[in-house]
Amino acid sequence: MVVERGPNVAVHFYSASAIPEPDLRELQEPFVRAGAIVEWPEQRRFAVVTVPVDAGFPQIEAIVEDWIGRHPEVEWNYGNVYGDDGEPLGWWA
Repeated sequence: MVVERGPNVAVHFYSASAIPEPDLRELQEPFVRAGAIVEWPEQRRFAVVTVPVDAGFPQIEAIVEDWIGRHPEVEWNYGNVYGDDGEPLGWWA
């Protein structure tokens, strides 16, 4: 049961194979400028971005779309934006 949501949006990136570290560093740069933390395990098959909601969805999506456009083999999704029914949770409003 979620009692209270924090002020961050979670963005997940997934790949069937290891994402090259230089590519992850390339993803990290614009997110860090937006106040985010970008983390990935040693195997580099996924990365998690924790970005303040105050950065705004347009900025988050611009960063994601730019990077994914150059790395189409990687999939992504929001970790805490949509409910099980696919509807926006709206906790940020």
